Amino acid sequence: MAIVDQYGNPIKPAALKTEIAAPQPMGVRSIAQQTSADGLDPTRLARLLKSAEDGDTGAYLELASAMEEKYLHYAAQLATRKRAVTGIPCEIVPASEEARDVAAAELIERCLPVIQRALFDMLDAIGKGFSVTEIIWDVVDGQWLPVQLIYRDPRWFKFDKVDGRTLRLASDVNQDGEPLPPGKFIVHYMAAKTGLPIRNGMARAASWAYIFQNFCLRDWVTYIECFGKPLRLGRYDSATAKPADIEILLAAVQGIGTDASAILPKSMEVEFPEVSQARGQNALWLALLEYLDAQISKLVLGQTLTADTGKGGGGSYALGNVHNDVRMDILADDAQALAATLNRDLIPLIVGLNIPGIEKFPEFRLPVEEPDDLVALKEIVKDAVALGIPVSQQWFSEKFGIPIAVEGEPTLGIAGAAPAGETGDENETAAKPGAAGSAKYDAGLINAYSMGIDRFARLGMAVPESFVRDVFGIPTPKAGEKLLEPTQGDDIASTEPSAHRVAHAVQAARPAPDAIDAAVESEAADWQPIIDPLIAPILTALEEAAARGETAAEAIARLPALLAQMDVAPLADALTRTTFAARLAGLSGMNLEN
Repeated sequence: MAIVDQYGNPIKPAALKTEIAAPQPMGVRSIAQQTSADGLDPTRLARLLKSAEDGDTGAYLELASAMEEKYLHYAAQLATRKRAVTGIPCEIVPASEEARDVAAAELIERCLPVIQRALFDMLDAIGKGFSVTEIIWDVVDGQWLPVQLIYRDPRWFKFDKVDGRTLRLASDVNQDGEPLPPGKFIVHYMAAKTGLPIRNGMARAASWAYIFQNFCLRDWVTYIECFGKPLRLGRYDSATAKPADIEILLAAVQGIGTDASAILPKSMEVEFPEVSQARGQNALWLALLEYLDAQISKLVLGQTLTADTGKGGGGSYALGNVHNDVRMDILADDAQALAATLNRDLIPLIVGLNIPGIEKFPEFRLPVEEPDDLVALKEIVKDAVALGIPVSQQWFSEKFGIPIAVEGEPTLGIAGAAPAGETGDENETAAKPGAAGSAKYDAGLINAYSMGIDRFARLGMAVPESFVRDVFGIPTPKAGEKLLEPTQGDDIASTEPSAHRVAHAVQAARPAPDAIDAAVESEAADWQPIIDPLIAPILTALEEAAARGETAAEAIARLPALLAQMDVAPLADALTRTTFAARLAGLSGMNLEN
C-alpha cells in the first residue's frame, strides 16, 4: 500500500534521507544577506512591503530578521511569546485504547526530544507569517524516524504567484520555484490577521514602529551629543591676543570636552553657559519611545502590564492579572496552531511509514491550562467547610501545594487575628475571577451565589451539596479520605458568625485610627440609607421565595437577575463625598476631621 503525505501525494521512502533545502555557497539559497535595512525610510518601507505582496519577499524577510536583532523591545516580546509556547509540556494522546493505537502513540513519544527542539524555530512564523522546517529522516532500529528537524531560511522559498498561499522551493533554474517534495517539510503558518500568509506576520505591522523608533533614537543620540556635555565658550582680548594665543585657547576649549582639564594664559577665560530649556526637551524622545514600545507589546503579547512595569507600562497587580487573561488567549491559540501543524505535517508521516494501513493517528497536544486563583479558592473552601460540605484533605494539599503533615510532625496553629487584608465582613468571602467556579460564572455571579448560599444556610433552608460543589468546583472526596474540618466554634449555627469574630480580632490588632479612619467611620455611621437600596431586591426576593415554597436552589438561581435592580447611587454618592473631602484636605493642608 502506497504511503501518501497530507495532500495525497505518494512518498518515496528512498528519497527521504536526501537533504533538499540545504544552503548553497552561491545562488538563491545563499546565507549571505542580499539587502540592507540601513537608511530605511517610510517611502522605501512602503515599496518593500508592496514588493513582498507581489512575490519578491527577500527584502521584507531580511528586514523582519534585522528587526529581531536591532529592535530590542520587539525581540524581547517576540521571544517571550515563543517561549511561553515552548514551555508547555507536550502530550501524546492515542487514537484509542487498542494495542495498535497505543503502539503508534509510543512511537511518537520516542520522537518527542527531536520535536521539542524544533518548536522554537517553528514559531518564527509569529514574526514572519510562516516558517519552514525540513525533516531529515533515517532508519533507527528498523523504524523510519525524524532524526533532525532543521529550520530553513524563509528567503529560500517563494509563494505561488497565482494563489499567494502555496509555498515553493526557490530554484536557480525556475524563477517560480519548485514544488516541495512530499514528506520532507513542515510548513507552519501564523495569522496575526486574515489574509495572505506573507501579510500575516507581526513584522509587517511592527516595521513601522521599527523605523520610527530608529528615527527617534538617532535624533536623541544627536541631541545627547549636543547637550550631554556643557557648551565651552572661550574668551580672549582681541586687542592683545595673538593668533598663537587664540590657537591655545581653542585647543583648551576642545580639550575640556574630553580631558576635563586645560591650561591657558590668565588673560583668557572659559565659560560654561547653561542651556537648561533645551536640556529639558529629552522627555519628548523618551515619551515617543515608550509609546512605540507599548504598541509593540500590545501587538505581540496583546497587553502591556506584564511586559513593562513602572512609568511606561506599569500598573497594579490586579490589572496585570486582567491583562494576563488576554495573553492566555493568545498563548492557547499559538499552542493550538502549532499542534495542528505537527498533527498535519509530521505525526501521520511517522506513523504511516512504520505502521502501514493505520487509519487513526495519535494526537500531539500542547494543553494550556489557566492557573487557579488560589486566594479566591481558599475562601470558597473555607465557606464550604463551614457549611459542613466534606472537602478532601488530599485534594486541598495537591491544589495548594501544601504537604500533609505526617503523624508526630510539628504543625502550624491558628493565629488569634485574621490574615492581613481581611475585614471580617461576612460577604467578603465571595469568590474572585479566576477561581474554580469562574469557568462557569463571572465575579458578580459568584458573589451572588456565595451570598445566597450563606443566607439560606443561616435561615435553616436546605442547600443541596451537589449544587454547591457544581458552582464552586469542589470535588467529592473519595471513600476513606481525610476531610478538612472547620475551626472550633466556626459553624454557621453559632450565635456570632465566624466572620464577625474575625472582624473583632482584626479590630483588636489594628493601630489607633487616623483621620482617614475617622472619616470612613463617620460616613459609615449612616449605613442603613446606603445599604438598604442595595439589599432591598435580595430581601424581597427571599421573602417571595419563602412565600411560594421555593427550594434554595430555585431561589438562588434567580439571584443574578437582581443585580440590575440593586441601587448603587447612595453608596457612590457617599464614596464621592468622602473622597472629595479627603483630597481637598490633603491639597489644602487642613485637618480632615474639621
